[in-house]
Amino acid sequence: MNYFISKKKLLIVVALVSSTTVMSQTFSEGVIKGNLIDASQNGPVSSTVVLKRAPDSSLYKTALSDKLGYFIFNGVLKGLYILEVKSLGYETNTIKNLLIDETKSVLEFKDLQLLPRSMVLNEVTVKAEVPFIERTNDRIIVNIENQITMEGNSMLEVMDKLPGVQVNQDGQITLNGKSGVSIFIDGRATHLSQRDVANLLRGTTSATVQKVEIMSNPSADFDASNSGGVINIIRKKNKNDGLSGNINLRYGQWRYAKYNGGLNLAYKKGKFNFFLNNSYDFNDTYRASDAITDLFNQNILTAEYISDNYHRRTFKTYSSTFGIDYTLSKKTSLSLLTQGYFSLFDNTSESFSDIFNSAKIKNAGYGFLNNSLDHTNNYSSSLRLTHTLDTTGKKFTIDGDYATYFNNSDQFISNAINNALGVIVSNSDILLDQNGKLNIYSGKFDYYHPVSKTLSLSTGMKSSFIFSTNKSDFYNIISQKNTIDMLNSNHFDYSENINAIYLHLNKTYKKLSAQIGLRGEYTRGQGQQLLTGEDVTQNYFKLFPSTSFGYKINQNNRINLKFSKRIDRPAYANLNPLQRFINSTNYTQGNPELKPQIAYNAELAYSFKNAYFITASYSRYIKFISNWIFTDAGNTITVSKPVNFRNFDFYNVDISHTKKLSAWLSTSNSLTLYYRIFKGSNNYKLDGGSAPSFFYFSNNNLRFNDKVSGEVSFRYFHKSSDGLTSYNTRNNLSVGLRSLLFNKQGSISLNISDIFFMDNFKWITTTEKVNEHWDVKNETRAVRLNFSYRFGKTQSNARANTGSDEEKRRTTTN
Repeated sequence: MNYFISKKKLLIVVALVSSTTVMSQTFSEGVIKGNLIDASQNGPVSSTVVLKRAPDSSLYKTALSDKLGYFIFNGVLKGLYILEVKSLGYETNTIKNLLIDETKSVLEFKDLQLLPRSMVLNEVTVKAEVPFIERTNDRIIVNIENQITMEGNSMLEVMDKLPGVQVNQDGQITLNGKSGVSIFIDGRATHLSQRDVANLLRGTTSATVQKVEIMSNPSADFDASNSGGVINIIRKKNKNDGLSGNINLRYGQWRYAKYNGGLNLAYKKGKFNFFLNNSYDFNDTYRASDAITDLFNQNILTAEYISDNYHRRTFKTYSSTFGIDYTLSKKTSLSLLTQGYFSLFDNTSESFSDIFNSAKIKNAGYGFLNNSLDHTNNYSSSLRLTHTLDTTGKKFTIDGDYATYFNNSDQFISNAINNALGVIVSNSDILLDQNGKLNIYSGKFDYYHPVSKTLSLSTGMKSSFIFSTNKSDFYNIISQKNTIDMLNSNHFDYSENINAIYLHLNKTYKKLSAQIGLRGEYTRGQGQQLLTGEDVTQNYFKLFPSTSFGYKINQNNRINLKFSKRIDRPAYANLNPLQRFINSTNYTQGNPELKPQIAYNAELAYSFKNAYFITASYSRYIKFISNWIFTDAGNTITVSKPVNFRNFDFYNVDISHTKKLSAWLSTSNSLTLYYRIFKGSNNYKLDGGSAPSFFYFSNNNLRFNDKVSGEVSFRYFHKSSDGLTSYNTRNNLSVGLRSLLFNKQGSISLNISDIFFMDNFKWITTTEKVNEHWDVKNETRAVRLNFSYRFGKTQSNARANTGSDEEKRRTTTN
C-alpha cells in the first residue's frame, strides 16, 4: 500500500505484513518493526521511533534504530496505534491507524524513507520521552534511566522508591507488603545471603541500570518459589557496531562520604558481540538505634534492658560482568555470561546497656564492642544455546549454569559487665572465625511450539544441585591466647537436588486470552550439624498449577484474573543453627526444623486506557515463616529465630495512574492498601488481624527546557504490623535537578534524598515473654553530585532467566 503525503511532505512506501504468530506469553501481544533509509539508501543513525496510543496520542513505547536503520517493538498489546519517526536533520514521519489484533499480530515497515528537513517548509520538533512507569499483562516496568532523584543512588535505595516495594531496616525487600521476593539482575537470580544481596544492591549504582521489571504473580515457567513476586533489574548494555560505552561518576556527602563510578564497554563486529560492565562503590554510613527490652514471666516484669547502639559501616564493592553473544547461523545462537562480585564490609558496633530489675532499679550494665570484617567473593557463569527449528516459530533453548560463593567473616567481640555504680566487674573477649561456601549446578531445557495462530504451548525441565558448607569457630581469648569453644562453634553442611518439569498453554479468542500452566517439583535435601550430629531432611514432591485469563471489554477497558500456587523453601542460612550476635543481650539463630511455606494467590486487575489500574489480590500462606523471639534459660538473653506459623492471610488493593499533565509536567502515583490476618499455634500465639495499612508513592517530572529538568518524589508508609511487630509511619521527600551537556551526550545532576530525615524505623515487637521497642536511624539523607557521559548508543539487551534462579534466591534469609 502506498502513502502519498501532500505538498512539501514526504513520499513513503509502507508494506504491512501480518501473517506470523507472535512468540510471547499471550497472543494478544504483537510486534511492530521495520527499517529506515535516507536518499542514499542508508539507515539514518540514532533515529527515534515513537509508538503512541491512537485514542489519546499518549506515549506507549519508544525505540532507537540501529546503525542499519532497523527498529522493533515487542510485546505490543492489542489496539490502535500511531507511529512517529524522528531523526536529526530529517522531517518527522507519522503513520496512523496501525491495528494490532488477533488477525494482525505483526506489522512490518520495509525501507521507510526519510527526507532531509530542508525539503519541507515548516520544521516541527517533537520530543520523545520514555514514561516513568509502563504496564503489560504480567508486569510493571519502571524506567529509572532518566530519573533525577535516583541518580547516584545505590539500587538498594532505588528499590525503596519503586511502586509497591519496601526495604526494611535490615535490607529485606517486600513487594505489596509480602516477603518471598526474588531479585533478578538481567534475568538472573542473585545468589547471596540477605545481607549480601543488600550489599550487592548497595554496590550497584543506578547509573548502570536502564529499568526494573516488577512481576507480582509470575507464570508457571518461572520456578515455583517466587510466592512474593519477582523484581528484575535490567542493566544498560551498549549494542552498536564498533566500540561504544559510557562512564559515570558520583559523589555524595552527609555525615560521611560516599562515592561510586562505573565504566561500561561494548564491541560488536560480524557475528560476535562482546560487552563488559564494571562498577565500584564506596559507601561510608552509620546506624544509630535505641532499644528497650522488657522481659516477663507469666505477665510479671522480671527485667528491663535499655541499650544505646551505634554502628559505623563501610561497604566497598566491585562488580564486573562480561558477556559474549555469537551467531552460529540464522537459526542458532550461543551466548556466555559471567559475573563476579567482590565486597568488603567493615563494621564497628558499640552498644551500652543498662539492666534494671522488676522494680526498675538499675543493678548492672553491659558494654559491647564488635569489630567485624567480612570478605565476600561470588562468581557465576551461564551458557545458553538457542535454536529455531522452522519458520513457524518452533524453538528450544538449553541453559547450563554454575555459581560459587565464598564468605569469610572475622569478628572480634568484647563484653564488659558493670555493677550498679558503673564499675567493671568482669570482661570477656571473643573471636569468631566464620567461613561459608556454596556451589550451584543447574541445567535447563525449554521448548516453544505454536500449534496454530490462536494456540501455543511451552514445556521444559530443569535439574539443580546445591552444595553448601558453613563453619564457625568460636574462640575465647584468655591472656591473649585463642581457646576454641566447641559448645558454641558450628559446622553445618547441606546438599539439595531439585528436579522440575512444566507445561504451559496459551489460547486466544476474539476478546479472551487464557493461560494454563502446571509445574511439578521434587525436592530432596539433606543437612547435618557436624559438631552435634543434628540432621535436617527435606524430601517431597508438589504440584503447582497457575492460570491467567484476560478479557478485553472494549478498546479502553480490560480485566485480568490470575490464580497460582507457590512455595518458599527455607533459605540455607535459616536452616543453620549458627548464632549471630547483635549486641551483648540479643542475637539471631537459624532453625533446622524449618519447613517450606505454601502460598495460594488470586489476583483481579482492571485497566482503563492502559493508564488507570486497579488490582485486588488475596494470598493465603500455609506454614507461614516468620521470626519469633525466645529467651534463654536464665531469661536474660533474647534470641530471634525463624519458625513456622499455622497460616497467614493477606488482602491487597493497588490503585495507580500515570499521566502527562502538560508539556512540562508528568506524574506517576500509586496507592496500595493492605490487611493481614495471622494464625499461630499452641507454641506461638499469633492470632487475629492487624490494623489496615497503606503506602503511597508519587513521582513528578518537570521539564524547564530541552536541557534542564527537575524531579520531585515522595513516599509515605503508614503504620503497619506483620504479626509480632508493629511499625510506625515513615516518609521520604527527595528532589533533584539535571542539565544535559556536550550535545546531550553527557549530564550533570544534583539531588538530595530524604530532605526532612523522616525515613527511619520505629517498631514494637511483642510476645508472651518479651516486649521490645526499637528506634533505628540510618543515614538516609545525602546530597549527591552525579556526572555521566556516553559514547555510541545504549540499548538494553538483557538475558532471559537462567537455570539456577530459585536456588540462588534461597541463599538469602527469609
